[in-house]
Amino acid sequence: MYARAPVNPRSLCLAPLTLALLACSASVHRAPTQAQSTQAAPAASVGALASAEPPVPPVPSGAQPGDVAGSQPAPTTVSPAQPTLPSAPANRPLTYAREITEADLAGRTLRELAIMRNAPYAALGHRFRRPWLADHFAEARAGRPLRTVQESELSALDRRNAQFIGRYDVALTRPQLELLADALRDRIARNRMDEGDNVEADLLSQRLGRRVALAPTRGVAQQVYDHTPLDDVSMLDSLLTRAQLLQMSVRDLWILRNMIYATRGRVFQSTTLNEYFASSAWYRPDEHYNDARLRRIDRQNLRLIQSVEAEMGGPTNATLDSTMYAA
Repeated sequence: MYARAPVNPRSLCLAPLTLALLACSASVHRAPTQAQSTQAAPAASVGALASAEPPVPPVPSGAQPGDVAGSQPAPTTVSPAQPTLPSAPANRPLTYAREITEADLAGRTLRELAIMRNAPYAALGHRFRRPWLADHFAEARAGRPLRTVQESELSALDRRNAQFIGRYDVALTRPQLELLADALRDRIARNRMDEGDNVEADLLSQRLGRRVALAPTRGVAQQVYDHTPLDDVSMLDSLLTRAQLLQMSVRDLWILRNMIYATRGRVFQSTTLNEYFASSAWYRPDEHYNDARLRRIDRQNLRLIQSVEAEMGGPTNATLDSTMYAA
């Protein structure tokens, strides 16, 4: 496509007095513009990670990386096509009695996506380990005995929808997540925060690999919860506690266990894990990774996470990508 420039007369010519005034020619300059391709800016990275400590006993077989074996096909990825934040229609429901589409998810916050994905579990009386999810669904589950609901208990429709939402969430790119963070900051600037925006800030911190902090807003009661290693990677530099891990779901523990390997540059066989960590500022995948890079504290935390996973009936290598979307 060409852009038309204004007419630019170069000269006016005067004829001899005996002749009539001649018409003057004006040259029209057309300036072609080159099509420019837009590329996403590379994610920022944190400072150099600590080097591996002297050799320590190897991680036991039960604490191997939890990504899916190469023989298992990766789930179909639902990836939002454009790094834009669509304007979300007002008053959209958080639950659907039909197949969910990308249009139903476009423009949703990470908090909304988590609520939508976990709603079928709440309907069956699931006991949520994440405090904010337990609080959100407390009223709906009031007076009902709580238990651990398995993914297999969901209806076929609810299971498909939960997996579809989970895949959409994981496939969000860093530019799209930055737009969600910008929208959150805009709500703060306009004093239009709601009670769940602190949770949204924590979820964005988890995905972006950096803290997304909020300023206090007058007149809005905020839900404030303790930070976890998922939203603050620096916590992995210290020994984790059982109390911290017991507030995480099976899905959270699976991510956290592999997050330790990711901080050392591991490239995963699981498409889900590679997509999930790709948006983190600190993630620097290295094809030459090996477990010798793990520090002593890394190995200690891996053992602790696996022990809690075992108590909770955590995922096995055969079911990881399916339990990725479990509550």
